[in-house]
Amino acid sequence: MFTSKTNLALAALLSGGGVGGGYGRIHAFPADAPTHINVHIPHTLHKNSTDDTSGYPHQRGSIGSAFASRLPPEGSMSLNVYLVDHDLCKLPLIDKTAGHPERPKDPATGKMSEWKSPFALMADVGNCTFAAKARNAEAVGAAAVFFADTKCVCSDVHCAADQEQKNDTSMCQTEEPEVVDDGSGGDVSIPNFLLMKVGADDIKAALKKNVHVLLDVRWHPPKNTESVNYTMWMDPLDNSTKDLLKEFMPVASALGSRAKFTPRFVIHNGSLTNCVGNTGEDACHDVCTNNGRYCYPSAKISGSAVVVEVLRRICIWEHHGGEDDGVGSPWWEYVGYFNEHCSSQNETFGDGECVNDAYAHAKVDPEEIKSCMADSGEVDKDETNEKLEVLLKEKDAHGVYFAPTIHVNRQSVSWTATAGGPAGAVMETICGDFGEGHIPEVCTRCLGEKDVSACAASDDHHGGD
Repeated sequence: MFTSKTNLALAALLSGGGVGGGYGRIHAFPADAPTHINVHIPHTLHKNSTDDTSGYPHQRGSIGSAFASRLPPEGSMSLNVYLVDHDLCKLPLIDKTAGHPERPKDPATGKMSEWKSPFALMADVGNCTFAAKARNAEAVGAAAVFFADTKCVCSDVHCAADQEQKNDTSMCQTEEPEVVDDGSGGDVSIPNFLLMKVGADDIKAALKKNVHVLLDVRWHPPKNTESVNYTMWMDPLDNSTKDLLKEFMPVASALGSRAKFTPRFVIHNGSLTNCVGNTGEDACHDVCTNNGRYCYPSAKISGSAVVVEVLRRICIWEHHGGEDDGVGSPWWEYVGYFNEHCSSQNETFGDGECVNDAYAHAKVDPEEIKSCMADSGEVDKDETNEKLEVLLKEKDAHGVYFAPTIHVNRQSVSWTATAGGPAGAVMETICGDFGEGHIPEVCTRCLGEKDVSACAASDDHHGGD
């Protein structure tokens, strides 16, 4: 936690000085959206006043504890917002008497009055991590922070048209930034959001014209009716990851297409530790592939063999991920067999014969996967590998630094103790994202059970019926 001023501001908000009743009825917005952001003052910035499901496109950040434990599960917050005149990256440079809109000046000092609590801050993205910006905003007393995106997503036709109208020649981005923790955000306790470019530009323009803006934020637990998405970031050698996969496989099967799974893997960027050799020789020896570019530090076995296995699993998922049953059963079967028979404990990790047995067990065509791996870039050459390069970029974008890390609809799974252990915690998070009347059958049957794996496997109901 930070200053007592920040805590007092949040306490005032939650007691009625800006936040609506946490458990009362709030303005309607889409059931599958965790948050809704709009402007009521000035009304000229309000989005679609006749439709409560509208608002400012945004992404709710997952930095810190605000939505995990600090705020009630359902509520609202109205805050005056100030646009800072720098990037929020260096705490000593944040001047509470600067920024927009302008306020009355003190005749003696010539400086404007400080931001009046409770308030929110807005700053452009870039130059440092989202966690650093959020931490610094909280340190100066902000009750929330809004990051303004400065680029359109290339697929956003509306944003592109707005740019053209304003003669904005900035390049677009293929996807929006992920507002995630960089590993240092555990002490942040204020809510944080990314506002998409078009909406952020409108608010910034008003603030720069010295118009006072009151931002309204409303939140509730998202309630999906069809399906949720979850991503597992895994370490192929980690025993806890192996155990989690083994225990969760029956649950994944029972959830079927109601929970859409994406596997991802934690490897390391060798260029950050000077593993890339200038002479075409891997400076970190057997830890990396591609002349030190993609690494897995291991004292047990060859790290390069682990990276190759990661590439193999990426290709198996690309060819068999959820294509028939929404689950990707061949991938789960391959990984389950590999972990049981081809692990480092058996000294057969990466052994060709054992890998072929795993292929056969999962009914996966070896040649198809070998071709996929080769097409992405040879692992023993001094060149980039397309699929591993994408994996590293996604790892950085999602702020992943430990395994297992699991995101359900972009929110991290909380590893609090549950009756079903880690598999139960993942299941609880997934099931909790469904609305009343749309909860998968396996959720009502198995949540709270000590062995959710055995429970999910004990019935023939699959596919979330």
